[in-house]
Amino acid sequence: MKQHPLSPSAALLLALLLFSHPASAANSDHLDTTYDLQETALEAAHRHVPMLIMFSADYCGYCRKLERKFMLRLQEDPVYGQKVLIRKVMVDSPMPVTDFNGEDVIGFDIASHYGVEIAPSLVFLSCDGEQVADKLIGAGTEKNYWEKLIARVDTALQQVRCKR
Repeated sequence: MKQHPLSPSAALLLALLLFSHPASAANSDHLDTTYDLQETALEAAHRHVPMLIMFSADYCGYCRKLERKFMLRLQEDPVYGQKVLIRKVMVDSPMPVTDFNGEDVIGFDIASHYGVEIAPSLVFLSCDGEQVADKLIGAGTEKNYWEKLIARVDTALQQVRCKR
């Protein structure tokens, strides 16, 4: 049976579809949700950066506001976007999340482990799951929320680099 080779434009299109990843697309309209904190920790360790976990919920309008107003801005920032690995854990999802010990739990259990009682909350972690900066709780209606967020990223990064 005779095979038909792909045209160069079809091959290029196929390669783009196969090797593109929505998480790497600039100007994404949402944060990546993690269902495997061990995998996320490996990525953070490889990059030598802390993890910023946003505990969120589908029903939470403040979570969406925080994500749009601050988290996407941080993720896309040319300087700070490289200083932290940002992921979201959904506290209201029944989907299991693999924790740092390799156990499948729900997002609510992970949030409880870090003392998170409300969504949205931001937790800054090392690649071994240790908290390395103070949490940010709430949606950040304060004028200086961005400065608090940046200060915590800097603190977390310093703590991670001190451990290397």
